[in-house]
Amino acid sequence: MQLNENPFNAILSRLEVLSSRLEELHLKVRNPPERNYTVDEVSKILHLSAQTVRPKIHDGIIEADINTKPFLVPHSSIYDENNQLKKIKYKRKA
Repeated sequence: MQLNENPFNAILSRLEVLSSRLEELHLKVRNPPERNYTVDEVSKILHLSAQTVRPKIHDGIIEADINTKPFLVPHSSIYDENNQLKKIKYKRKA
């Protein structure tokens, strides 16, 4: 360190790095990844049997990733933006 250099510059640069890292962590907390449910979990949530949920997935009434085993149903597929259950039970095929 040179004699005429401000000793607080090193501290300020480290604080900037810490501040940016904290902002990244804050964004991750505010926007958590969407939770996925299995068919069994969805059947318990909707009070339906798994044999009733699977055809609804295949018919497109309940959106799910059918390329995975077990099928994964995203949270937004069974809950609305207010975190209330959607009216899936009584939805008719299109």
